[in-house]
Amino acid sequence: MKLQSLIRSGSLQAVLFDFDGTLVDSVPDLSVSVDATLVQFGHPPVGESQVRDWVGRGAWRLIEQAFEGLASAQEIEAAYPWFLAHYQIQCAVNPTLYAGVAQGLATIQAQVPTALVTNKPMAFTEVMLQTLGLSFDVVYGGDSVANKKPAPDMLLQACRDMQVSPQQCVMIGDSSNDSEAAQALQMPVALFSNGYNHGQAVERANPDLIYDNFSELVA
Repeated sequence: MKLQSLIRSGSLQAVLFDFDGTLVDSVPDLSVSVDATLVQFGHPPVGESQVRDWVGRGAWRLIEQAFEGLASAQEIEAAYPWFLAHYQIQCAVNPTLYAGVAQGLATIQAQVPTALVTNKPMAFTEVMLQTLGLSFDVVYGGDSVANKKPAPDMLLQACRDMQVSPQQCVMIGDSSNDSEAAQALQMPVALFSNGYNHGQAVERANPDLIYDNFSELVA
């Protein structure tokens, strides 16, 4: 699945992207905020490698997993807004684009519309996009629609906003969330091999393509 070939053939109307684990490595900042929240509520930190296996299902689920077996539901409810406040400041401290993303994304955006569809809440997404100097024709976060990925809601709404057919778009992601959402719309999907797939091999998500470097998509 070479996007350039699809663009030249006229069969590609738009490209949709996940954010964390696909375009940007955000785990270093996320882990700082998760660990700070755990310590604030009297629990030991878990470290970056553990957080890397948890991300992708939204901020609430991330904190649920961090506090699982350690705290009551009431403490988790108290910890969640504390985490959000901490991460609002931390989220743009050290986000790093993966290799090939800056140039590859610019190449794609010069030719077709693009959308960002992420389970990350919009408040963090907007700050990080500004810090990284990225923009998209359409941006949806985890709190933009009723159902996050793996539900296809935000992908479908993004396609409607861009006035394109889901079957003539491509989803670029890194996890089963992206694959399931795209496949529900019969949208081809490519997954990054070194992203955040909940600690599982990306092959298990059954994508149409697995890539190791973003530059492969536009070569």
